[in-house]
Amino acid sequence: MRTKKDFMKVFVMIFSFFLAFFYLGTSEIQAQTLLYEKIVWKPAQYVDPRKESKRIPFKITGPGILQIRTSLQPYYCVTHAMKYESVFGIPGLWEFGWKQITQRYLYDGKPAEHYKVGLMCYLEGKIKRATFLDEFEIPAKQYKGEFVITSPMKCSFNECHRRGAILWAVAEFIPGSNIKPSGSDKVGQASEATKPKTAHFDKPTYKGYRLDICRVWGAECGKEAADAFCRTKGYNRADSWEIDHDIGHISPTIIISSGQICNQNFCDGFKFIKCTD
Repeated sequence: MRTKKDFMKVFVMIFSFFLAFFYLGTSEIQAQTLLYEKIVWKPAQYVDPRKESKRIPFKITGPGILQIRTSLQPYYCVTHAMKYESVFGIPGLWEFGWKQITQRYLYDGKPAEHYKVGLMCYLEGKIKRATFLDEFEIPAKQYKGEFVITSPMKCSFNECHRRGAILWAVAEFIPGSNIKPSGSDKVGQASEATKPKTAHFDKPTYKGYRLDICRVWGAECGKEAADAFCRTKGYNRADSWEIDHDIGHISPTIIISSGQICNQNFCDGFKFIKCTD
């Protein structure tokens, strides 16, 4: 005959099992919100670019996945002369060595290829809403950095004016070594088992621009920029590449580390990059 004490033991065991199951099932997928911003910019003339940015520090400890979701309505390219070029970004992002596992950019719900233009800036103001998803695999290490939000501006060498737009930006870190990325959002990324050992990219682009030959402005050109590009595609390094000289006045180039745009006739890009493991 079972005693009351026996029933209590069984109850404690069952309760402990469900408590452990609940903890293990939720502890790894609990997201840490690093950023949640909604900013409304009103049009303004003669703004000071130094006062048009906001910086939000962050600190994360891997392993895990960093998810960054942003939208801009309407969509404008931020065109500065020799200044930081993104509405939203992480300065020095590629210096962290994170592997990008998802990249999805949609313009009114369609990929850039749908519009058959070499540069999305040609359509600025005509795109009602642009949405961006970036996911990075974070190694088992602590990282410190900052998000930078810059208002959409059109600048000449003498003055800048702000464009009216609305930005939503959300950044979440999901800790755990077994977390899977957003599978339906993966673009151009193959699994390690099926990914070819090499990949050839003609006229490589980044964020809608031709990739500049320099990883930082005026320095670390050629191999360093090609290697950084290959890492965004899930490869370890660039095996070979070829320079496409003096294309910036026709096809502006982008600095992969900072997002700066080079739109002069002396700006160089790549004809191709071959990536390898």
